[in-house]
Amino acid sequence: NAGIALMELRRFDEALKAFGEAIGLDPDFPLFQINKAILFTRWGRLDDALKAYGEALKPDDRYAAIYAYRADTLWRFKRYPEALASVDTALDLGKNYPFAYAVKARILQRLERHDEALRFVDQALQLDGQNIHALSTRALLLTAVGRFDQALRAYEQMTFVQPSEPQGYSGKAF
Repeated sequence: NAGIALMELRRFDEALKAFGEAIGLDPDFPLFQINKAILFTRWGRLDDALKAYGEALKPDDRYAAIYAYRADTLWRFKRYPEALASVDTALDLGKNYPFAYAVKARILQRLERHDEALRFVDQALQLDGQNIHALSTRALLLTAVGRFDQALRAYEQMTFVQPSEPQGYSGKAF
């Protein structure tokens, strides 16, 4: 999709126009609204991002991803209670969605609820042992609680799964 390419090039105005055209062609397809919300998040326009997520949200398990990405956006802007509510809805709708478990773990980590966060990240990895979001979160959590040997193994697993992930290498060096 041209909008995604333009967003990656940080040509936000043009990307917004492309996403608007896509939405005009199929207003009921939530992925277009999600892309628009992600664009606004990268652009630093939180209110617009949350509005776009709101336009895409429907109480249907196919929309668990929307709630999870909305939670991730809220987490990035340190709106933790709202992020928890959104990710809990994602998990209620899609019990087998590893990204949602990883997002919940990240939020809990920021709230310094490390043991609970580790349980959620482990659930994500049970569903998908190569989920880079879960691997990254697990490595950061293990470092935060001083379990450095396990953290090193988690960083090594990250670099094995995604060799281009710089966090895996910098985490190992730390």
